[in-house]
Amino acid sequence: MSMKASACLAMTFVCLNAFGAEYCWQAEGCTRFTGVGLGAVHAGDEASFNQRQLMAIRAAKLDALRSLAEQAKGLRLQAQSASVATDLVSDRVDTSIDTALSGVRYVKVNPIQPGIYQAIAEMDVYQGDASAVASGKLQ
Repeated sequence: MSMKASACLAMTFVCLNAFGAEYCWQAEGCTRFTGVGLGAVHAGDEASFNQRQLMAIRAAKLDALRSLAEQAKGLRLQAQSASVATDLVSDRVDTSIDTALSGVRYVKVNPIQPGIYQAIAEMDVYQGDASAVASGKLQ
């Protein structure tokens, strides 16, 4: 095998490992979280068409990360309702997530309809980290 061919093989092996070619299996004590996010192009925006597309893709990616954070860490939910004479006067629901995610990879980002983008992100949590997720200690 030539030096050039062996360098290409080594480079391929490194790239495959860097991009998560290894799979997460339950038998190995691994849990895979998958988040799906959507983003829409806003027609009334003054930005150019390309900028609106990029903003929609970014919104879809952020929505996928939010979904991952909800699954991995949980969600803090506070609700408040007020009624007068059995009529609902106000209803407010606040949600918040405070976490840092590492090892997230985007599996797919593509348009699903004209002007609507979908992003799919995955994160593998191994057994030691999974107990931290379950106990709420994952930061």
